[in-house]
Formats: sequence, C-alpha cells, structure tokens
Amino acid sequence: MIGDPGLGAALLITTGAAALAAVHHKVAEFTALFVVGLGVGPIIILTGTFVERHVDRSLLTQTFALMSALSAAGIALAGLAGGAVVQANGATGGFVLLTACGAALLGLAIAVRAAVGPAARSPVDSDRRS
Repeated sequence: MIGDPGLGAALLITTGAAALAAVHHKVAEFTALFVVGLGVGPIIILTGTFVERHVDRSLLTQTFALMSALSAAGIALAGLAGGAVVQANGATGGFVLLTACGAALLGLAIAVRAAVGPAARSPVDSDRRS
C-alpha cells in the first residue's frame, strides 16, 4: 500500500508537517519544510494523470481549467484558515493545522484506496504493465 504514490505523497506531507510543529531549530525546520514540499509534486502529477485517463478528450481543457480553479480556491481558503490560526496560536499552531490537514489527506487516500479495492491500480502501476 505504501508503494502507492498518492499515499506516499500524503505521508510525506503529514510527516514533514508534524516535524515542523515539533522542532525549533532552523536546520531541522528547513529540512521538514523540504520534506513537505516533496509531497506536493507527486500530488500534482497524479492529479493530471488521473484527469487525462478518466476524462473524455473533448473535455480535457475544461477539466484542467476546473482543477486549476479548485486548486486556487483551496489555496485561498487554506491561507485564510492558516493565517487565522497562526495569528491566534503562533507558528506552532499553523504547523499543527498543516499536520491535521496532512493526516486528513492521508486518511482520505487510505479510505479511497480501500473502497476502490486491490484490483484498482494507480496510474504508475498501469504504466509499468504497458
């Protein structure tokens, strides 16, 4: 299950965010932030791959535009929530919020994977079979 790139990305984000909340040393904080960043790329790539594989070609442009708009809306809402939490609780509160969001992402990824079942393959798995 951990070989799934989506689960791995969610785990990287959650682990890095938890480390950011726990450490108070500059080098450790930069390292944890780097680990969080490692999870972002795979999520973006997997989303694009998923859209390409499951959306009719005639709707690709609109679907990618919708994905970009939803991503921007999510970033805006996260910035609003994160700013309020940091203002009320300091940087550690913001890192705790990030950890909670990462854990929710990991839980969602595990739940979806379990609901879809073992017969489902990630885009990377099906590319290997080709």
